[in-house]
Amino acid sequence: MNHYPTREWLRVGLLLAFAGGMLDAYTFLWRGQVLATAETGNMVMMGVSLVQGDWAKTISYLFPILAFALGVFASEVAKNKLEHRGNFPHWRRLILLLEVAIICVVAFLPLGIGDGVTNIAISFVSALQVASFRSFRGCPAFTTMCTGNLRSGMDGLSQWYFHHDLLAKAKAKLYFSIISAFIVGVLTCGLSSIWMGAHSVLLATIPLIIVYFIIRGACDAPTSKCNKRV
Repeated sequence: MNHYPTREWLRVGLLLAFAGGMLDAYTFLWRGQVLATAETGNMVMMGVSLVQGDWAKTISYLFPILAFALGVFASEVAKNKLEHRGNFPHWRRLILLLEVAIICVVAFLPLGIGDGVTNIAISFVSALQVASFRSFRGCPAFTTMCTGNLRSGMDGLSQWYFHHDLLAKAKAKLYFSIISAFIVGVLTCGLSSIWMGAHSVLLATIPLIIVYFIIRGACDAPTSKCNKRV
């Protein structure tokens, strides 16, 4: 029996990670090599551009970073304002709908002149996603970046290897599954770009729509701790 709220089901994490990989690959391939869902990379490239005196590039990386920060804040606003209002759809569903809508809009913005708006918009909705879906099967995880998941996965793997901890092995499996889904999303964007061009980002809406129908009102049930069976 699955004792976790629906927002923490592994299938939800895999679908969101797939979408996250697609979005990151899309903005890098088609929108000026900006990593809209991974702000660490943007911070590095912003610093390099600043040192080189390339102000246009610096700003192109700065705005997505600010948009991501605003998205995290907006997620908390949505949670606090809408969480207990029964006449609204679940706030996480609203965020998923917003993410789908924005992806559909930016997919048709012209390449080049529309890159800035696209990167800001995707950074914003990526932040909404990662801030709204923070853990799966009780374990904190990210669906728009892999560094933290890689650290946690290797930590679990080492605990299993050295201490034969089966719980740690299960955690490692969860993290590496999410990382794999992210990579598959990147590959899917790259391959679909061959025949869909910049419109390949529209494929990222499919897993988001599936998640929309998976999560239910019960998804705000108390979260199980990560030290329980995953």
